[in-house]
Amino acid sequence: GILRSPCPSGRNPSDVRAVVLRTPEEKELASLLGIDEMPPSEAVQVLWWVKVLMDDPVRICRAFRFAAKFRFTLHPSFWKAVPFALESLRAKVAGSRKNTEYQKIGGYGFKASSDFYELAFSYTFGPGEGTLRLASALLGGQDEKGKPKLLSKVCSFDLELYRKFVEEYQKPGLGAEELIGGLMAAAIAAAEFEEGGSGAEAEFT
Repeated sequence: GILRSPCPSGRNPSDVRAVVLRTPEEKELASLLGIDEMPPSEAVQVLWWVKVLMDDPVRICRAFRFAAKFRFTLHPSFWKAVPFALESLRAKVAGSRKNTEYQKIGGYGFKASSDFYELAFSYTFGPGEGTLRLASALLGGQDEKGKPKLLSKVCSFDLELYRKFVEEYQKPGLGAEELIGGLMAAAIAAAEFEEGGSGAEAEFT
């Protein structure tokens, strides 16, 4: 199946745009993403997803969980909207809220968990050449005192190395917490972080 934006039918793109995009930065991002040039029905889908995700960025995590559970592909309109909520998810949402979703993914088994990290670290999207990755927004977040504990932004990911780590880690009887923690370590070890970021060991701790 394909997850599509839950936008009511019959809405005019300009009406939705006026409600959703309120700051100059949001309007500029919409322009960079080419939303204004999309066919009206597609533009409305994306804009409605923008509203949904900006209202609650944790819905990005939940979308990943549902995709892992029911084995569907997230629709392109979802990916087009994610950049609008990415920084809020990264720095303003409690890490514990995100982790609750990931522990549930761990409960779906090894493949669902390894695929989750592979997508989070390797899939690129966003304006221009699409250099954004979800990993730095999905992991980390505010601690119990409201202080951001952030993962540096990922600039590259060695997918072959990650899959090698995954193969070596796979064994019967791993619980959800072990799966999510161990595979996160594998993904971080296979990633390169932006200049000025910490090394893999520091990022993990």
